[in-house]
Amino acid sequence: MDAALVGTRWRASERPDESAKENAKDTLQSAGSAKGLAYGEALRLKENWTALLRRLEYEHKSGALVELAIARGVVFELCREQRDAWLAWPAKVAPFIAMAFGLDDIDRLTNTLAAHVHQQLADLGEPEPRFDTEQGR
Repeated sequence: MDAALVGTRWRASERPDESAKENAKDTLQSAGSAKGLAYGEALRLKENWTALLRRLEYEHKSGALVELAIARGVVFELCREQRDAWLAWPAKVAPFIAMAFGLDDIDRLTNTLAAHVHQQLADLGEPEPRFDTEQGR
């Protein structure tokens, strides 16, 4: 080691720059309150966020967490299946109802039931599920 270099910035590239330290301090202060954020508090917040991210990653990999786009697709398909089942319902049940009440005009009964089913589906409208709030609370 050269004695003339002792105490100088000969290893400046390996040492953190003082301006970088100031920038980090400013960042921590802006993230915290007006007084700033203590190192221990910042470390605690970092560890908590890291734990939450790992928990989300675990839940996603284990299948307990589903992506929003996939959930919307599933809900859309279920609603479509329900709508299709209701649209087919009048043609399925009209003959049984006509037989039970002794009616001869099955087509008229089917059309009447279909009109009421269409009105009910129109009243229900397009579902817009909200996943951002808890239902029932």
